[in-house]
Amino acid sequence: MTPRIDWNDLLVRYHSGELDALATARVEQELQQSAELRQQLESIKDIDQFLQRQGKLTQPPKNFIDRVMYGISLPVRSSALSPKMGLILLTSILALTVVGIICLTNGFFDSYSIPLNVYVQSLYFEKLPSPDFNFPFPSKWIVTTFLISNMAIGFVLLDRTILKPYFQRRAEAAISE
Repeated sequence: MTPRIDWNDLLVRYHSGELDALATARVEQELQQSAELRQQLESIKDIDQFLQRQGKLTQPPKNFIDRVMYGISLPVRSSALSPKMGLILLTSILALTVVGIICLTNGFFDSYSIPLNVYVQSLYFEKLPSPDFNFPFPSKWIVTTFLISNMAIGFVLLDRTILKPYFQRRAEAAISE
């Protein structure tokens, strides 16, 4: 089985003048026979001209590899919340939930309504009687939904910041024994 020729690499090296005389002659012969290769070489020239117009390409610093390898060897810092911050957030969620439940059980949101006053002015009559509408506002449902979502967020927070690290430490301790 003959190896497949990477024409893109050959054309890039031909354009930059990196090929020896034998390889250059072979590429030029193929370019005379193939319109597709000539088009590909033109694309490479266009890319090269574009890069030349953009300015000088910057070289990475000499210690780039050392810095990258040092960064790879560092331990991974978790982007999750710390257990201390998680406990603070969990305590505040619990306090909000308790306050909301106390307000719900004492009937604070049972009879809340929004008055809607409509004034009608007419050209023919002095003043029409204005009806008063009371629009019942289902605040109890909204507060209950808020409390349920608050508790769900609290359980997720408890799992991510306290329980998961705790059980991971226990599993690592069991493996190391």
